[in-house]
Amino acid sequence: TLYSFLRFWDHNIRPSLQENESFLTISLNLVANAYMAKKLLYTGIAIKCYGIGEYMGMKAVFESSLLLVDDNRELCRMIKELLYREGFVKVDTTSCVRETEEYFLKRQPDLIILDINLPDGDGFSLMRKIRTVSEVPVLFLSARDKDNDRLLGLGLGADDYIVKPFLPEELVLRITAILR
Repeated sequence: TLYSFLRFWDHNIRPSLQENESFLTISLNLVANAYMAKKLLYTGIAIKCYGIGEYMGMKAVFESSLLLVDDNRELCRMIKELLYREGFVKVDTTSCVRETEEYFLKRQPDLIILDINLPDGDGFSLMRKIRTVSEVPVLFLSARDKDNDRLLGLGLGADDYIVKPFLPEELVLRITAILR
């Protein structure tokens, strides 16, 4: 709750802040809901534990642009909401190879989350095409759980491979680790 957060802030974070970091305390006056309190708590803990430089590095991670490629629209919606809730602000989706190729011609994301089974092709072939023009990090997110599929994906240069169903928290942590 907000009250618990404010008590934690007053007793644990605020005393250890340097004067030049006290701008964060001003933000407490603007906190209107638990979502913002959670973000400020993470900010305070990150600055206390890692220093302002490390926090600014994490801020850059959350401002990275992500492209989610999957034909399951409901799963895309759920992942997009999860990523927004965790602080990622630039998340786009495509549902097939053709859309992804068109998207990639216009802009290049900082990370691609790629399904293997797509309606007009497969993620492995798409990754091969992408690798001819870019070294953008790729995380495969697929229901295909065979060892051969994982090895092929990683062998093509994927940075990670997660099998569906997956833990949402694990997905966020792996994305963050790749972007760091």
